[in-house]
Amino acid sequence: MSVKAFAPGRVNAMGDHIDYLGGWVLPLALPLGTQVGMRWIEGDHHRVYSDTHGEVSWPIQQPPAPDHHWFDYCVGALADLPRPVAVEIHSDLPQGSGLSSSASLLVALITARSALNDEDLSPLQIAQHARQVEVEHIGLNCGIMDQYASALGQHGHAMMLDCQALTHQDIKFELGDAELWAIDSKAPRKLAGGVYNQRVEECAQIASQLGSQDFFTMRGDLPAPLDRRLRHIQSEQKRVQLTANAASAGDLVMWGELMNESHQSLSQDYEVAGEALDRLQSVLAEHAYGARMTGGGFGGCVIALIAKDRVDQAREAVRRQYGETQWIGCTPSDGARLL
Repeated sequence: MSVKAFAPGRVNAMGDHIDYLGGWVLPLALPLGTQVGMRWIEGDHHRVYSDTHGEVSWPIQQPPAPDHHWFDYCVGALADLPRPVAVEIHSDLPQGSGLSSSASLLVALITARSALNDEDLSPLQIAQHARQVEVEHIGLNCGIMDQYASALGQHGHAMMLDCQALTHQDIKFELGDAELWAIDSKAPRKLAGGVYNQRVEECAQIASQLGSQDFFTMRGDLPAPLDRRLRHIQSEQKRVQLTANAASAGDLVMWGELMNESHQSLSQDYEVAGEALDRLQSVLAEHAYGARMTGGGFGGCVIALIAKDRVDQAREAVRRQYGETQWIGCTPSDGARLL
């Protein structure tokens, strides 16, 4: 028996670094993603082939510990299977671009595994399992947004996702004369064990000092830089609802202003953008309604809301003033599925 599954990447239109605090976020699933083929095989080793990274195998009884290898995600997703499998992975999603290639891979693997092993997991359970692998096996203290959007995306709609309740509302963007693009800065992201986990720890310090877990209503005096971290968290949460309202009403000017505000907050208050994303956002903002970094930061993508008749002009300005990039259209797409 063999199965095939696909899971998309995601782009987050608004609400970065608040999903792991239980906030509301505004992601959408992308057309690009990861396809996984999986079948039972004889022997005592799992075998995995990736058209991007090559081939690897390991004994099912003694899986390797995670060590910053691409196949660490596969090891975590295939843990506890009763028999070895052969896996083929094909992806058209840029790696390290902030478009959730890791969540896409995990959700595709677990969707295929669930079908092959008769586990009958719901899309929400698949998302939860994928996040568990990322947190417990990979060591990245992420929230549920990436995995949820990949598993439960809907064609034509973004989702306003409550990361605490694990429920969402469908949001249809009225783009009018504009297009939403993700522009890969080509500055690669490496989140596990780095500044991302440091920000999560700073949030734990904020909760301890103010004696509350409600980051979106808590008040009190904090030392630097914790005061700036909380300012971003609370202002970003407000921007999610405002963006959903503006985007669904087709108010492109307000939407763009909120994007620019969000980037400045992520760059200056949360300090997760970095030089490359700041420079790219600055160039794009001159030719767009607005632009902001998306995802965890430290490299990856900037998303921009651009009038259709200014896209070519924006591309040329980025080429001249920034350098090499990859442009990816942000068309809301369906979530994970068997093929």
